[in-house]
Amino acid sequence: MKNTYKYLLFCLTLVLTFSCEKDATDGKFVEEPTSGWVDFNVNNPAATLAATSTEISIPVEINAPINKEDLTVNFELVEVSGGSPSQVVTTTERSFVIPAGTLETDLVLEVGNILALIEQGTTVEFDVVLLSTDRGSISAGLSDDSQFTNFRVSTPCSVNILDGSVYTGTSSRGGGIVQDDYPVTITDLGNLTYTADTSWGPNFVSVLAGSNAYDGMFAAAITFTVDPVSNTVTVISGGSADGSDNGLGAIYSISGSGTYDTCNDIFEISVTENGIFTDPVSADIIFQMP
Repeated sequence: MKNTYKYLLFCLTLVLTFSCEKDATDGKFVEEPTSGWVDFNVNNPAATLAATSTEISIPVEINAPINKEDLTVNFELVEVSGGSPSQVVTTTERSFVIPAGTLETDLVLEVGNILALIEQGTTVEFDVVLLSTDRGSISAGLSDDSQFTNFRVSTPCSVNILDGSVYTGTSSRGGGIVQDDYPVTITDLGNLTYTADTSWGPNFVSVLAGSNAYDGMFAAAITFTVDPVSNTVTVISGGSADGSDNGLGAIYSISGSGTYDTCNDIFEISVTENGIFTDPVSADIIFQMP
């Protein structure tokens, strides 16, 4: 009889144990390893084309555990400013494929006509926007817009230095400022050639010499060119060939080179004088609009 009770108790325990066990998927979403979303795999969803660019490649990824079949992703180009994206993008397809077995690829767009736009003084901005895929379980981004599905593309800003523009100058040596907040007047000579009535500032030599006697002397005016493709600045002449800028008849020259940030209208130029000091003196100068 005792054995019968033990047997019934054992069976009852089994029934209670298994009837109270909860199914691991009961009431929960069963994860589908091929579901997810696509987005641009970048830290900064923006890029500026170079004047000589022939294409732009934008990394795209599938955020899913696996990709069993080719995935077609649809996108569009949306005008932002400066005119239609078709002025720049020659690719006509508006979809691309992420091959089966991979989770990443590049969206490649062929581009052109950029130098012509620069010469016209036109800057074109547009967005590359991921729209959808051919798989219902893979969306373009998430509904909360937390993923990058828009990528901003810009053509280079044009050289647009207005004749008579007055910039604010800063000159430094070895990282230390020698003179700042001095006015610099730029004159347009044509053919992307310009003059600046001073490079390092009117009192640069006074500061280095430690004497106010040289205030306003040796302004180091320069003539320079700007390359519209590379935005390189080249000083083609500078200083004083007859000493007229210093009242001492001291003849000196200025050479140098640098860059011009066309979008922010900032010059960064390194110049070197020859003829004022015993040894040539160099300075780093910045011109920017106030």
